[in-house]
Amino acid sequence: MKTKTKSLLLVLLCAVLVFGGFVIVISANVPHEGDIQEGEKINVWLIAGQSNAVGYGEIANYPDGYTDIKDLNAGIQNVLYYAKGFGNDVTTFAPVTLGFGKNSKYSGPEIGIATALSESGEKHVIIKYASGDTQISATKVTADNNISTWTPPSYVAANPDITFDGDKIGDLYDGFISTVEAAVIKLKAEGYTPVVQGFWWMQGERDSNHGSMTADLYATLLKALISDVRHDVGKITGEDLSEMPVIYGRIYRNPEYAPNSAKGLAAVQAAQDAIAVDATLKNVAMLDTRYDLVDPDSGKAKAPVQQDGWHYDALTQQMIGEAFVNKTFSLQGGTYKDVYIQGYGIIPEDRADATKYPIVIFRNGEFKGAYAKNDFRSAYKTAHD
Repeated sequence: MKTKTKSLLLVLLCAVLVFGGFVIVISANVPHEGDIQEGEKINVWLIAGQSNAVGYGEIANYPDGYTDIKDLNAGIQNVLYYAKGFGNDVTTFAPVTLGFGKNSKYSGPEIGIATALSESGEKHVIIKYASGDTQISATKVTADNNISTWTPPSYVAANPDITFDGDKIGDLYDGFISTVEAAVIKLKAEGYTPVVQGFWWMQGERDSNHGSMTADLYATLLKALISDVRHDVGKITGEDLSEMPVIYGRIYRNPEYAPNSAKGLAAVQAAQDAIAVDATLKNVAMLDTRYDLVDPDSGKAKAPVQQDGWHYDALTQQMIGEAFVNKTFSLQGGTYKDVYIQGYGIIPEDRADATKYPIVIFRNGEFKGAYAKNDFRSAYKTAHD
């Protein structure tokens, strides 16, 4: 696999976003091997949600000449995969490769997580549980709504009177937690010490299909889910995950496919936008595919591509996975290290503003600016001026 600047810096405990000839550097704290008391450390990355978490990206539609396609088909050996749900189940800790989406012809965000971590020098495992066309709310979208939901247990406990066809409220949440538990038990049996790094949540499209959805309701449900996942996964691994990095995707409706047909779209997006700036939520960030994606070949910003009204194509799924890893490292914070960037220069460890402004723009060794971790747009603008 060709060397990418961001991959090199992950070895040095940094995440990097590359924009043309500019480099955006995001420092990160990653647990040291000395912190692990027993077993070989393996970093855990969690995925849950509906179809864009499952992965409906058609592999056959990767751009012609894409440079990494051979390596992706061969598998990324240091990043393992474990998945159950309603896609291509894999419970053998296989190296990540293409074809782990809804079936062997499709891929999801796991491929981008793996490419971002392929040269990290550490072992990783992705644990995924996802199901297409599913909702977090316990509100009927259609007359025949005998499906399971992602409704988090704390919300169910606080609202004991809610009912749903088939009595399947929260079944998907329970399935996700059970899958994580089964994977962690198996990892420990194989001699690993799991260390959870972050959680990718991609959901909301189905909830946007009913007009009764409100921004307040979706925000309440998502905040409850974040809290419950942190608590329940922490109980499984024995870690304090009360501040585990959580990245969620802002749902996107391809404007070519009647964007106004989803009656609750604006409400769900408003809720997601509000959570992104909610100061009470620590280590939670939104990934907006309109602005946050970087082409893995060119290193330049790239707009998302959907195959239909909702589903991202395979290359966009790869970019989403890579952006998730980068945002996770940016949330972990930390101080600068003396890092050599190929052809770009040195970032001094003793910068007084390193904690407040962890995103740094360099060009050919010349400092161009430093920005807060939530100010990607200003950093991007500087990189292109």
